[in-house]
Amino acid sequence: MDAIITHLALDCRLLSMKASVTKIDATTANVIAGFSERFNSLLDRASVPRENRITYCAHRFDVVHNTVISWLEKNKIPGKHALLVRIVTHLLKDIPGRYDAHAVVAWLLTGDSVPNPFHDDTDALQAVELYFQISDLARAHGIDFDGMPREVRNLILRRVQGWLRHQAAQTKGPLTLDDSARTIVLGMIEAAQASPKG
Repeated sequence: MDAIITHLALDCRLLSMKASVTKIDATTANVIAGFSERFNSLLDRASVPRENRITYCAHRFDVVHNTVISWLEKNKIPGKHALLVRIVTHLLKDIPGRYDAHAVVAWLLTGDSVPNPFHDDTDALQAVELYFQISDLARAHGIDFDGMPREVRNLILRRVQGWLRHQAAQTKGPLTLDDSARTIVLGMIEAAQASPKG
């Protein structure tokens, strides 16, 4: 009987408590700290130029300019999760390597709470830029670098990156292919093409 009375008293106390309701401001809805910085970083990795980025994204993702501005500058996430997944999936097609779209979305939404799918390499953007330089150089010599096996491309990229770093004494500037580097890269690509395929 005492237990029943105790429960009734507790229930009455709970009912008498006033719940505090937090008003949601429309300007802060869907706002996540750091989202814009991470989203811009993703666009950098996908080689989306910073100049005219708003217009580019509005056109590519079929949204108005103000929506893109809120993504890029105001930490506002897309209103629908499916749209964010679609955007990330499209952008990942332009980034060398294989990345899980859902892992990238989780990183965009939560930041450091989940592992960075790009391993947070400080020189990741340099690697992407270097990859495109190698690809363009190969294309100029009639070689489809992008069509080569992934492990071969990654091996060439790592070796060229290491060599350039050594040559530049690890400066913080961009890793750029000069004439001697171009000769070495073309030699590596031609050697890779000539090697027997297993």
